[in-house]
Formats: sequence, structure tokens, C-alpha cells
Amino acid sequence: PATSCITFHGSLEYLAHELGLNCIATFSIGEQTALSATDLSKATNAAKEEQKVLLLYDTQYEVKYSSVGDGALFSRVLTLDTAVMEADGINPRDAWITAMKHNLNQLKEAAR
Repeated sequence: PATSCITFHGSLEYLAHELGLNCIATFSIGEQTALSATDLSKATNAAKEEQKVLLLYDTQYEVKYSSVGDGALFSRVLTLDTAVMEADGINPRDAWITAMKHNLNQLKEAAR
């Protein structure tokens, strides 16, 4: 399984470290943020060098930069829920545990 990752939200870097993943690039994206070609190129080269990489996105943002993993032998996009936005149809009391179950399923799939 991949042990290196590229994160696309600040909170995901913390989670990646807690999971024992090596962050080879970290970006902070948002609705008004665009990444530079230089930064994307560096991340692409780092992914290629690592050969296996996970691309970690927060569910509140669109997956825009999945091509940074194209040079790696294996790359997978994981959209993880940081539980900062209310989920439709989910009781607010259950939102956090539902988000963490989603994240666990994403990580289990990536480990296969």
C-alpha cells in the first residue's frame, strides 16, 4: 500500500501524520485558491519519485489536481470528510461518526 501522500487541505496533513503517512507535498486549497504551476510540478515529480501516492482531499472541495499523481505507478484520490459542513439527511449528533466511518472506508479501500 501507499505510505506517501499529497494533501489538499491543511487539516488533512495532521490526519496523514496521525495515520503514519509521509506527506510529500501539502497544499491549502479553497474556493478562491489556485495552485501555481511550479508547485504542481514539484508535487508531480515527488509523486513520480515515490511511485505510490495517495491524494487526500477534503469533501468540501472539488478534486481539481488529481493529475499530480499521474507519474506514479499507483495513485488514488481519497476524499475525506473533516466534518466541518452539515451533511444532508444526517442527524447533527451523528455527523462526526458518519464522517469518520466514511474516512475509514476510504482508507481501507486504498490499502487493498
